Amino acid sequence: MGTGIILGILLRLIMKIVAVVYPNLSTGFTFQGTLLLIIIGIGSALAFSTLFIFCRNYLPRNWFIGGFLYGLIILCIFSYPFFTEENGELNGPQKPLGIFLFSFLFIIGGIILSKFVMIAEKWIEKEIAHIKYCYIAFYILIVPCLFFVFALLKELIEGYFLK
Repeated sequence: MGTGIILGILLRLIMKIVAVVYPNLSTGFTFQGTLLLIIIGIGSALAFSTLFIFCRNYLPRNWFIGGFLYGLIILCIFSYPFFTEENGELNGPQKPLGIFLFSFLFIIGGIILSKFVMIAEKWIEKEIAHIKYCYIAFYILIVPCLFFVFALLKELIEGYFLK
């Protein structure tokens, strides 16, 4: 959740940077839009954290290097449909800047996620009774997590195979 909130805020920051560089393309900023971006950040982080658990044993144990590599993996797998979208907001003169900033976000997201996982592991190791809170969080977050995993997979399949 922490990773998702940070990613949502960074999403808003990226959009602000693009709007400052290309003011004629800006459609304005609203509280609802910012809240939506934070929700998208949380959902994406939930989905990517699920995938992180499967990749984790194959990544370097160093949280920074492992997170960086995971961010690159996610960038390589999931960015293509978003960056090649014909009617997307990235089309136009802002496309190179948008692709650069969003690519950076994938990598930063992997690093932040890896750091939060390391913090959670140390917190659980400190006192094994903390694991019950992990189970509670799991049961609360599994449904939205699965929703976002399936939404990402749908976008991926449509982006790669159904164009």
